[in-house]
Amino acid sequence: MAERLEKKEARLATVYSGVMLPMTIPHQSPRRQSGVWLFLMLIGLGQTLCGDSAPRPDVIVSSLKELVEVADGRNQVIRMKPGTYRLSELATKRWIRQQRKEGRSRFMELKGSGNRYLMQDVVIEWETELRSEMRAPTHTGELVVTGDRNVFSGLTIKCTGHGVSRGGQLVELRGRGNVLEDCYFEIKGSSPYGYGDVFGKGGEAVIGHYKHSAIRVAGDDSRLLNCKVLMRSFGHGIFLQDDAANVLIENCQVVGEMRKTEEMLAERKGRPFERDFQMVFRTREGSNRLLPGYMKSLCEDGFRTYGQHPGLVLRGCRAKNVRGGFEIRSEAGAIIENCSAIGCERGFWVSSGARLRNCRADAQYGPALFLEGEEASVELEILPQVSDRKVHGLAMIHGQGHEVILKAGLGGERRRAVPIWIGYSAPARGDGMASFGEKRARRLDIRNRTRMPVRVGERVDGLSLETLGPVEENKGRGVQLNK
Repeated sequence: MAERLEKKEARLATVYSGVMLPMTIPHQSPRRQSGVWLFLMLIGLGQTLCGDSAPRPDVIVSSLKELVEVADGRNQVIRMKPGTYRLSELATKRWIRQQRKEGRSRFMELKGSGNRYLMQDVVIEWETELRSEMRAPTHTGELVVTGDRNVFSGLTIKCTGHGVSRGGQLVELRGRGNVLEDCYFEIKGSSPYGYGDVFGKGGEAVIGHYKHSAIRVAGDDSRLLNCKVLMRSFGHGIFLQDDAANVLIENCQVVGEMRKTEEMLAERKGRPFERDFQMVFRTREGSNRLLPGYMKSLCEDGFRTYGQHPGLVLRGCRAKNVRGGFEIRSEAGAIIENCSAIGCERGFWVSSGARLRNCRADAQYGPALFLEGEEASVELEILPQVSDRKVHGLAMIHGQGHEVILKAGLGGERRRAVPIWIGYSAPARGDGMASFGEKRARRLDIRNRTRMPVRVGERVDGLSLETLGPVEENKGRGVQLNK
C-alpha cells in the first residue's frame, strides 16, 4: 500500500508540477494520506483551471468603450482589432457631461495590472476639441495608466483639430512597471502655437499658454521603448515627475519644428503684435523685445526631468528641432548613452552625477551643452552643421568636479567658431537671446578636442584644460593649460 501511494504521489507531482503541493504528508496513515492527496489534487486542479497561471484566450475589443471596460481586469492579453477609432465614439457630449458631474476629467483611465495590449495597426484619432468640452484642471492626463506592469505595443494616437484646455498631457504613466513599446504619437492642441516660449509661460507670461504635452512618466520602473513623438504643440515630448525611479527610455525620438524670429516679428495682427513682441526676460541688447536673427522651437523640451530620478537611463534616443533636446537636470546620476540632439535651441543640459557617453549634438541654433552641479562625466561629439542664426556659445560649464571631453565629429570641424565658456552659467531661461552670467567653477578637467575657442571666467578656481582651440580669455585661478 505504501509503495502504491509513493507512486501516486510521484505521478501527481509530475502532472501538477506547476501547483504548490507537498511531496509528503507526515504523521498520517496511508489511507488518510490518500484522502488528503485527493483533496489537494482537486484544489490544485481548480487552481490550474481557474487561477492566474492558467492560459487564457485573448480578449478581442473593437471599440474604445470595450477597451476601457476590459482594462479594469488583470493578466489579460488584449487585442484591439486593426482600424481607426475616434475619441468621440467614447467621449460623447452626454458622456462628457456625466464625467464632469462626477468630478472626473480623464478620457481614459486604465486601472488593471499585468495586461498586455496588442494594438498594431490601430490608430486613435484624438479630437482635441473634446479637451475644451471636458474643461479639465491644469496638468490633467487624458489617457492615464494607473495600474501596474502593463505593456502597450504598437499604439498610434494622432491628435486632430486645434482644441485647447488648461494644460496637461496626452499619455500619463502613473503605475509601476508600465511599458510603451513601438508607439507613435502626434501632438496638437496648444494655444498660441507658433512662438514657443518667446512670450513666457505660467504666471510670468506676457501671453498665457494652453499647453499640450505628450508623455508624462510618474511611475517607478517605467519603460519607453522604440517610441516616436511628433510635436505640433507647445509642450514637452517626454518628461518625468514625482521622482519616478528606475526609468528606461530607449531608442525613442521626439521631433518638433523651428521658426525664425524674423517671421514672428513680421506679423501685423494677433496678440504678439498687439503686445509689441514683449518677452518676460531682458535680452543681451538690454530690452524685453523679441530680437531678430534667432531660431525658436515651437515646442518645449524633447526629454525633460522635474525632480530627482535615481536609476534613470536614456539610451539611443534622438531629439530634433525642440527647445531643449535633453534637459536632464536630476541630480541623481542619470545615464545618457548614444543620444543625439539635432537642430535644437540647446542640446544637453545636465547636472550632478550625470554620465554622458557617446552622445552628439550640433550648435546650429544654440549651445550644444549646459553643465551644472557636481561630479558629472561628459563625452560629447560636436557635429559640424551650422546656420545663419546667432549662436553665442558652444558650451557653458560651471559647478565642480566635472570631467568633460568635447570632440569634433566624423564630419569635421564647425566652420563658424563659437566659444566654450568655463565658469559661466546658462542664460536666463536657457534662451539664446538672453545674457549669461559668471558662476563658480572648481576642480574641472576639460579636454577640448575641437578647434573652438575657450574663455575662462574669473570665478574659476582649479582647472585642468587641454585644448586644440585658442584660449581667448583666462581670468581664472589655478588654471593648468595642456596644449
